[in-house]
Amino acid sequence: MVVCSRVGIRLRRTEDGISRSRKVGSVQIVDFGHSEHTQVSPNIIPAHKHEVTCIALNSDGSKVATASEHGTIIRLFNTTTKEKLLELRRGQDPARVFSISFSPDSSALCVTSDKGTVHIFAILKSSLNQRSALPNVGGIVSSHTDAQWSPVKFTVPAELACVCTFLKNKRSTVVALCVDGSYHMYRFSLDPASCKAEAYEKFLELGDSMEM
Repeated sequence: MVVCSRVGIRLRRTEDGISRSRKVGSVQIVDFGHSEHTQVSPNIIPAHKHEVTCIALNSDGSKVATASEHGTIIRLFNTTTKEKLLELRRGQDPARVFSISFSPDSSALCVTSDKGTVHIFAILKSSLNQRSALPNVGGIVSSHTDAQWSPVKFTVPAELACVCTFLKNKRSTVVALCVDGSYHMYRFSLDPASCKAEAYEKFLELGDSMEM
């Protein structure tokens, strides 16, 4: 369960007695700000056709971003109305999404996967995102032709588990931490789209002996 501000999120696969959504691909949202004596019905969002595997809330809990086990599409929803706000495409090939993170002001979203690429999408000004140049391939029209592509991306070691986040004290800066102990910091601009490496460190050698 992920909790942010007054809003909690429950995935279908949960433990410790947490109630489960019955439909695959759905997200159940409960507002815990009400009195414990008040019965609150959860909002259930049918987010994906496949199992939801990654999820994130923005800072005030008004928006939720989700990815499924297929890993090609990231969807953004209003947590109160359940309205789908944006559909973002990570790539064409299936991938395992490791992390999703909103910027502090909810103007951008970053996504990491086992493809070794960190994607940064515009949320507040979604017109800055790229549109697909291939809406119809071989006479087959994709159901995701409205999906938007990231205007900014950078690479990290492929297939390594990696999480990303925006820095609060450094504007337009993203940090990615990988399981090999590497630290990647990039400064980006969505308009015009650009990305520049700011720092790289290897703070952990996996071969080192460590006392637990």
